[in-house]
Amino acid sequence: MSAANLLIFLGDPRASHTIIFWMLGGLSLAEWWYLIYPLAVLATDGLWLLARGTELTALTVGDETAASLGLAIERLRIEIFACRR
Repeated sequence: MSAANLLIFLGDPRASHTIIFWMLGGLSLAEWWYLIYPLAVLATDGLWLLARGTELTALTVGDETAASLGLAIERLRIEIFACRR
């Protein structure tokens, strides 16, 4: 947070007003088309999580139990990490 404040302080004074307004919660300058990318990521990750629901549930009971059910635990963990980005 302090690094962001330093950049605001050192930056363009005209732009700093807009940035501070946005950081304080002002959404009047927000536009809906900015949400296309986050919506796409959320939809993709949500569909992946829904498709892997049973594997994720099996993973909650422990690694040994999940492995005995035939899950590739390391591969699933890497996929979960990639999903989090």
